[in-house]
Parts: sequence; structure tokens; C-alpha cells
Amino acid sequence: MTQEMILYPLFVMVLITLFISLRLAVLRYRAVVRDGLKAGYFKHNSGDKPPEYLLRTTDHYDNLFEQPMLFYVVSILIYITSKTDYLLIILAWAYIATRLLHGYIHISLNKLLLRRNSFLLSTIVLFSMWGALFIQLVMA
Repeated sequence: MTQEMILYPLFVMVLITLFISLRLAVLRYRAVVRDGLKAGYFKHNSGDKPPEYLLRTTDHYDNLFEQPMLFYVVSILIYITSKTDYLLIILAWAYIATRLLHGYIHISLNKLLLRRNSFLLSTIVLFSMWGALFIQLVMA
């Protein structure tokens, strides 16, 4: 095990964000060209009613700049304090898995109960990472 192993899930989170960014661009184009959304809507995100698929993807894109920021921070802190261990690596990959699940539910099924549960699970995993790091730092 190397310290760098904690960074691999972080890079995957960045790739997830990139994928959703590209998907959002494609869906915005589709909404204008195929579904008749006025391009001026994007000036202030108002003035027209966008399709549901675009709203869900936009909301998910916004979500990727909220809680995952804490994931980036804890991952970098684990790396720079040299506290990488198997538990933290497992938790980091579990966070990625729960965010992928949440994203799939959010942009496709959008079932609120499933989405909430996947979000809560990802939150528990994320704060478990913070707790494990805190314990390691206090015990050092």
C-alpha cells in the first residue's frame, strides 16, 4: 500500500464530474435543438421551462460541487499527513460507489426515497473518513 492509493478515488470523482459536465452540455444542446428551449434561457436560467431531464442533470451537476468538496479535502489531508491505510482506502472507494449510485438514481429514475438513501449512505461514508482521520491524528 502506498500513500498515493488514497488519490485514485479522488481522480475518479473528478472524472465523474467531467462526465456529468459533458452530459450536461449535450443535454443543453438537445433541449434547444430538439425540444425547443430558447437558448436565452441559459443567460440567467429563467424565462422558459426546461425539460425535466435537463433539470435533473443540472441539479446533479450542482450537487457535485457541494458535498464532494469535503471528500476532496479529506482525501488530500489523508495524503499530506501520510495517514493512508486500508480502512481509508476502502471508505474512499465506498464513497465513490455511493456517489455513482446517487448520480444514477438522480439523473435517471429520480425516485426520492432511493436518492435520499443513497445520499445518506454517502454522507455516512464520508464522515466515517473524517472520523477515521481524526482518530489517527489524535492517536499519533
